Amino acid sequence: MIYKNSISLNEELRFILEKQFFIYPENLYIEDILLSLKKNENKRSFSKTSLQKKQEKPPQERIYVIQRHEATRLHWDLRLEMNGVLKSWAIPKEPPQKYGVKRLAVQVEDHPLEYATFNGLIPEGVYGAGSVEIWDRGTYQLLNRTEDKIEIIIYGEKLRGAHALIRTRWKDEERNWLFFKTTKKTDNLLRKKYLNSTV
Repeated sequence: MIYKNSISLNEELRFILEKQFFIYPENLYIEDILLSLKKNENKRSFSKTSLQKKQEKPPQERIYVIQRHEATRLHWDLRLEMNGVLKSWAIPKEPPQKYGVKRLAVQVEDHPLEYATFNGLIPEGVYGAGSVEIWDRGTYQLLNRTEDKIEIIIYGEKLRGAHALIRTRWKDEERNWLFFKTTKKTDNLLRKKYLNSTV
């Protein structure tokens, strides 16, 4: 499929294309994003980074981390521990710290749990090459999870309180979600419904 250079795209659409396709000057070659952990490990060479294998945390302590990733295009990677891996979403703009701000979040491949502590440089020639630094970290509680909605309470250094991920299926693409901080009222309703508590 030919991608015309003359077409003007907004930044978020360009970001989606870069995350989901391999873009060349004149042609756009489509490849599937590899979602399985095994394929992801084959793509990445953890031996070429400072990443070391670490013991998995107890299941009651769910990992939450956001890593600022200066790759082909600057983005932030949201990672949540689920089912023994880090479910991951790439966010093209700085994650919202205030109510009412929604961010596009493109679901990408799962990552191993130990990647949550990685802070360093992925060398050239390796998938995801560029600098990675931890932007925020902590734990989270999973309140509700369906096919199209994930509701959580984040206990991070920058992000705190109830947040949601809502699948948008924008452009008929199931990997596209919206990530945002819920209102204080919704925060309390979620806590009361799922945790029998309020703030």
